[in-house]
Amino acid sequence: RREGTVASSTGGDLTIEVDSHGLATVVPGVTLDTGNFIKTGAGELEWIGVASYSGTTHVDGGVLTLAGATGTGLTTIDSGATLRGGGTVAGDLSVLAGATVVATNVSDITSDSVLNVFGSYTQQKVATLRLELRSESDFDSLAIGGLATLGGLLEVDLATDFSPIAGNTFEVVTAEGGIAGEFHIATTDLPSLTEGLEWIIDYGATNLLLSVAEIIVNLPGEFNLDGRVDAADYTTWRDGLGVDYFVADYELWRDNFGRVLETDASASATATAAVPEQGSLALIILCACLMWNLGRNRAVLPASFCWKAMSVHS
Repeated sequence: RREGTVASSTGGDLTIEVDSHGLATVVPGVTLDTGNFIKTGAGELEWIGVASYSGTTHVDGGVLTLAGATGTGLTTIDSGATLRGGGTVAGDLSVLAGATVVATNVSDITSDSVLNVFGSYTQQKVATLRLELRSESDFDSLAIGGLATLGGLLEVDLATDFSPIAGNTFEVVTAEGGIAGEFHIATTDLPSLTEGLEWIIDYGATNLLLSVAEIIVNLPGEFNLDGRVDAADYTTWRDGLGVDYFVADYELWRDNFGRVLETDASASATATAAVPEQGSLALIILCACLMWNLGRNRAVLPASFCWKAMSVHS
């Protein structure tokens, strides 16, 4: 492969073309005055050190590996091009449709796996942000000084020797200026986890968290989430009738009374006998409606609901 070094250019734009078999390196101290920097070709360009220019940075093709800092102007990544590394974009960063950003450490240049953007970050539809999780304390991330406008895809990979456990949390995006929009990603798009675990995607005002939690399995009719369907769930249903629960929920509770989550045991004859008979349900519903209306100081439950429920179960 061919290697080359570019130190500086003054009086205009600097364009570096690296073909598909090439690798070029921009050394520290690049000075362009007010010019712009343009990277073309399908090859890779390594950017080392801090550049000094206020013009724009344009990645037209190939890969720009950033281990230093760009100029303070807008950085644009075109469709088909890639920006990778753990360096700094000193201005705004615009990732166009079809472009890719890979926040990662460049092992032979820098160990930093945080890609910093001092300005705003905009990722268009069909663009991709790619990250790797190596441990709970070692993972790639994107740190933005301005507003983050998110769109497109978020691709997350796990290191081969890392298996997340419940309670692991990864703050993969931070944005001091706030977050607008979301990535087009579902939990099913994230890496597979150990059985019984699930991903949680949480968009905060200024960050995006990926966390791992145990899957909570609820029994039908288990309203208080204690792992069993019993009289306590009936009380929860009764107290929430017309607000959180309805008549159909009673039938769900009745049909599953006695089941326990650990063993999923069927209701015994004794347990079944404890279930209120349908004939008395009308009175129960009427009392529950009155208690709900009088005791909670809320909007009155329509009388038609109570009479309809009574007529169904009388």
